[in-house]
Amino acid sequence: FQHNPQASFCAYSLFDPLPLEAVTLDVRVQGLRDLKLYNNIGKIDSSKPFQPFGPQPTLSSYLALGSYEVAQKRLTGLTLNLEWAELPTAFGGFASHYTGYQQAIAEADIRVDIAVLQDGIWRPQPERQRPSVPLFQPTGPTDRLNRTHSIAIEALDLFRPIDAVPGEAKFDLQLGAGNGFIRLGLSGPEGAFGHAEYPLLLATALSERVRAKKPLGRVPNPPYTPLLASVSVDYAARTRICVDDGRTQPRQQLFHLHPFGHAELRPIRAGNPYALLPRYDTDGNLFIGINGGASGEALTLLFDLNEETNQQSAFESPSVTWYYLNAQGWQRLPAMNIVLDTSNGFICSGVVTLILPEDLDRQSSMMPAGRAWLRVGANECLDALPRLRSV
Repeated sequence: FQHNPQASFCAYSLFDPLPLEAVTLDVRVQGLRDLKLYNNIGKIDSSKPFQPFGPQPTLSSYLALGSYEVAQKRLTGLTLNLEWAELPTAFGGFASHYTGYQQAIAEADIRVDIAVLQDGIWRPQPERQRPSVPLFQPTGPTDRLNRTHSIAIEALDLFRPIDAVPGEAKFDLQLGAGNGFIRLGLSGPEGAFGHAEYPLLLATALSERVRAKKPLGRVPNPPYTPLLASVSVDYAARTRICVDDGRTQPRQQLFHLHPFGHAELRPIRAGNPYALLPRYDTDGNLFIGINGGASGEALTLLFDLNEETNQQSAFESPSVTWYYLNAQGWQRLPAMNIVLDTSNGFICSGVVTLILPEDLDRQSSMMPAGRAWLRVGANECLDALPRLRSV
């Protein structure tokens, strides 16, 4: 719908009757760099360029990573962003760089298998079922290698949000780790980046030079050792917070914002749902905080009203209601607790004597803590009431 800004209309009236059963949150984050990284050698310091697969990669090399922030969420999308460093600069990419090697290597040949840590096991199992993706962006014969490459992680159905963990410091890939990490295992080509083949190629080239007694011809380039300048992730996540049962996770909370505080919406029994917005029975309210006074004792308040501002007519009779704050929120003060009211419902200055209820809450988050709180409310003929000088 569209609201005419020129109309005399309060949008609250549209939302007031709506019950709240659950809230679904969708979030998207880009460029998250707060990651924990590991490879075959150990934990990686990502504050500077690093070798994700170690100094001499093989098909048993891997890069594992996780984020405490990401691990707590139910993911609907996850992308790994890689920025490579010290790439070969020749046109044609790896196909040109690896000229002279027994096995031709192109960007599409260098691949990793994606695994997700689920309940302490890297899945999918068996390994041949794991998604295989290229580690570098493909190039043409007249192009140079692209420094950046993004990998979409597809096995999100295997990703399980971690249970409550006592702090980010204990979120670690160690013996006993259950969930929250992904692993990129180098799966091709057969000789990885050629580190094992290169010494043989170099020795062969040198021996041929000695035998032929000619200047050394073209020597194959040294193999590229993968070096990452940075790594980040983009992710999307969704969660559903229910307030009509106990399915909400402990770290998921909903709150109503009130004029002077807030109230958490805790799971409730069916048939008594929360409203979408906080509800107040009265349009005009006076909040009174009491420092002293014990539950069950009498409290006397003197209201000094400016009776000259009283616009009441014979046909107007403002109805004033008293409330008090307990652990469940604002409650109507029983009539028996109103012992005396010489103000005649705030028509004139007078004394009001109340008996403070036994279940007053002085630590409620809805109002400033440390005081007992009363509220006087009225719905109609608010302009007919005199103005308040002091209490």
